[in-house]
Amino acid sequence: MGATGFITALQEDVARTFFDLPESEGILLARGAALIALGAVERVTDDLDFFAARGEGSVPAAKAAFVARCRARGWETVIIWENDEFVRLSVIAADDKIEVDLGIDASLLLPPTATFLGPTIGLEENAGRKTLALFGRAAPRDFVDVFNLARRFGKPKLLELAAERDLGFDRGVFGQMVRMVNQINARQFPIDEESVPDLVTFFNEWSEELRGE
Repeated sequence: MGATGFITALQEDVARTFFDLPESEGILLARGAALIALGAVERVTDDLDFFAARGEGSVPAAKAAFVARCRARGWETVIIWENDEFVRLSVIAADDKIEVDLGIDASLLLPPTATFLGPTIGLEENAGRKTLALFGRAAPRDFVDVFNLARRFGKPKLLELAAERDLGFDRGVFGQMVRMVNQINARQFPIDEESVPDLVTFFNEWSEELRGE
């Protein structure tokens, strides 16, 4: 594992390889791996997400340079999905494999930072975006991340950060979405199973608070 204990050696190597490229200019580490690298959450992730605001980086140029560098490193790459603004690919090393997303995303409202993996979307920015991810898709990892972020920022701040980044964010709908925590098998949450009851209780209580507004 890498420096945090939750990032694998291959993930760390791939991130540093990517950010060594001149074509990575303007592109930042985002989402789950960013939160892990920032020390905000303690879980593993299967992928790395690299995103740039429109006009800040070139997905085709970065992809081409990255694939060439992977080949030089002896890593195989397999393109899973690709268009001008988004690429998903697998990087396959001798004893490990990870998925990499590279794309265009909304502009930052707050400045980026740096972690041991490279240029990274900052913690507050990531917190707002992760709350929006929970609002939009309610994946098991989103519940785990927002559960941890709420301990750091508090629930009102997360709602504020989300609303600042999406005018369509609706607190009532968010309250309904978080009740989906009850439909997820405990083994699907990327945390220790003994922590799941506290997580489920937290989101059910938050849902009730929002329903009472």
